[in-house]
Amino acid sequence: MPSPLLNSKPMETTINPLFFILALLLFHTYYHAASSAVACTIYPISNFVHSSCRATRYPNLCEQTLSGYSGTFHTNPRLIAETALSISLAHAQSALSYVNHLSTLSSNGVVQDCVENMGSSVDNLRSSTKKMDRIGRAGSQGFHYQLNNVLTWCSAALTDITTCLDSFEEYDGKKMHFMIMMKKKVAKVEMITSNALGLVNRLSTIKNY
Repeated sequence: MPSPLLNSKPMETTINPLFFILALLLFHTYYHAASSAVACTIYPISNFVHSSCRATRYPNLCEQTLSGYSGTFHTNPRLIAETALSISLAHAQSALSYVNHLSTLSSNGVVQDCVENMGSSVDNLRSSTKKMDRIGRAGSQGFHYQLNNVLTWCSAALTDITTCLDSFEEYDGKKMHFMIMMKKKVAKVEMITSNALGLVNRLSTIKNY
């Protein structure tokens, strides 16, 4: 006698179309929520960098320099100023190393003066960076005193860098390759330091952060 299992037809699987609709709705809801969460994280920081850099002399360079470090300061005005100072110090140290190297190849007075000026700017930027850790929140005791110290050192560093650049104007051998490269490096440090000074100075106008 043939087995009833052999004569049975395979069961047809039917899926309710409502299942697909619910699945699509759930996916859409999850995707929209995830996208909104990412947007809420990214765009405020991007806008914060943009609005902060409007207080600087070179806003485009400011945004370009700081955008990659947004995770270190989020939307904190003090931390973005501190980050800008640290970046300025790093660029100044790099320029000093380059100028020091050139000083071993040339006894030109411009190069020697620039070594001294850039060395002084590095010292001043290092002091201002350390002091930024101590200024505390806006309105706290000693805030303005510490902030003024940072501004003084940062301004002194910018003066040192500018003095180095000004010496190139008196040098008639500016077309030499190494002099052109040195001037470009120092000029970029001047712009980045100027921006850092602008962001630090901006703290004096912000009451809460």
